[in-house]
Amino acid sequence: MGYTIAICDDDKNMADKLTVSLKNEFMKAGRNDVIIDYYDTGVQLLEALKNKMYKSSILLDINMEPMDGFSVAEAIGKSGYRTKIIFVTSHEDVVYDTFDYTPFYFIRKSRYETYVQRVVKKLIAIDDGYEKTIVLDDKDGIININSGDITYVQSEDHYLTVHTADGNSYVIRKNMMEFGQDITGTDIIRAHKKYMINYRYISRINQSTNEVIMKAGETLKLGRSYKRYIYEGIYAVQAQQTDIYE
Repeated sequence: MGYTIAICDDDKNMADKLTVSLKNEFMKAGRNDVIIDYYDTGVQLLEALKNKMYKSSILLDINMEPMDGFSVAEAIGKSGYRTKIIFVTSHEDVVYDTFDYTPFYFIRKSRYETYVQRVVKKLIAIDDGYEKTIVLDDKDGIININSGDITYVQSEDHYLTVHTADGNSYVIRKNMMEFGQDITGTDIIRAHKKYMINYRYISRINQSTNEVIMKAGETLKLGRSYKRYIYEGIYAVQAQQTDIYE
């Protein structure tokens, strides 16, 4: 599968840097099937999309004129056009404002090479598949579970309770570090000293109480030191809801 990427930024110098960085990261991963097009205004980009020029991902600068990145993202969403929006900004304080537009990820211009590396890894991970079979040694015997079916994992003493989307739970004798090795490369990430969470099952995050509300209704504690990983994980999900943060 090829990658067709649009960069929309009124700063041509920055766009050139992003282009070079993207190509380098894809080449490191052995991917040469990448096409990158440049647009200096949101109006120009929207016209291209209107003319059926498909873009699998769009790097969208937030501070542009006459349309800023948020306005362009809103127009793309209303049009029903399906793509991965990656916001680019030099103003880190607006990162949380991007959540309403359910972006795939974001890039800070001050550290664009680091963030481009993360973006490319996530794009490739989606294409390659980000699920694996997890083997659980439950009291009822050996059970094979798809990592994508695990909603969260709770630690208690020397045991873990693995909760799944079908409402079942499995108790295994393992610690968080051991289980963390089993789920490396999946959508399940550490959220608290007692919890691992599959961020695809998160409904919203209450930032005032540091709690994660799951789609099934459970409320789980979010450790302060793990916040960034949860936020970055959510960026990888092309969720359709716009109220994931409150």
